[in-house]
Amino acid sequence: MSYNPIEFWDRLLVLIILKYLRNNNKALSTYSIDKSLVLVHGFYDIVSTQISKMYNNDLIFTINLDDDPNRNKKYESTYLWLISHLDPLNDHNQVFTIIIPNFGSESNFRIKGWYLAIYDNINNKYSLPLSRIDKMTDNKVEITIDPNFIGDILDFNYTTAVMIRVNDTFLDKQPDYLIDSSPDDNTFWSKWFL
Repeated sequence: MSYNPIEFWDRLLVLIILKYLRNNNKALSTYSIDKSLVLVHGFYDIVSTQISKMYNNDLIFTINLDDDPNRNKKYESTYLWLISHLDPLNDHNQVFTIIIPNFGSESNFRIKGWYLAIYDNINNKYSLPLSRIDKMTDNKVEITIDPNFIGDILDFNYTTAVMIRVNDTFLDKQPDYLIDSSPDDNTFWSKWFL
């Protein structure tokens, strides 16, 4: 077998690009008071997202990650879906935020484990208050919701993000760090929080 340097470097470049695309998460500070150093793990790295509709119209929201999100021990790790729908017939805009926080087992937060809340951004109220989730699946954050909690819309635009809060000192502010988002450039979320 002969050695082809061009083929070798092409393969290496493809491996580097794939590795970069998979490990593109970094801590972008959203709040200036707490500058604690955070460890960025694979369970903050959004690999892909998907929404599926079940036979009964319930929706399954899935964020595939590069590692098991149940391994979070230290922080409040929050996985967000911002969904929006504009009904062109009546010019009625609907915006909802699906909030899936995980409070690390070794964190200083009063509550521990997985939770789910859905916020109606237009009416400024929760359509689903913070509710406990027993366990999350490995290598993804996945929840099933009744479309009633998002105004019965089944056709919408969305963006996702992973954010963390380092401690429970300042709970009335946005999370401390934006770690990853999909689409991948963090532009939307940076404008939302910064």
